[in-house]
Amino acid sequence: MGAIAIETPKHFEKELKTIADTEHIAESVAIKKLLDMGVQKWKEERALKLLEEGKVTLWKASELAGVSLWEMLNLVEKRNISLPISASDVIEDIKDAIKDEFHS
Repeated sequence: MGAIAIETPKHFEKELKTIADTEHIAESVAIKKLLDMGVQKWKEERALKLLEEGKVTLWKASELAGVSLWEMLNLVEKRNISLPISASDVIEDIKDAIKDEFHS
């Protein structure tokens, strides 16, 4: 595992301590959890943007976001994104999901 050194605003230090104390974890563990959450959020946002722009299929968006097809559908629904895809794209996505499910 690598190490990353960053400078943060003073208020981040206070918030980090609050989070660590609330969760009863070390600050280093809190940083790892928050970074993981931030990376996941970024991946989801990027995938949703590409999907909304019609640059990827629903299945590809779910792969980019690192979530299941069903989780991606939930994200799309929460954001009220209309899918710029055809019925055949949906069928292909479902086939891919089923194929991946049985090959995992």
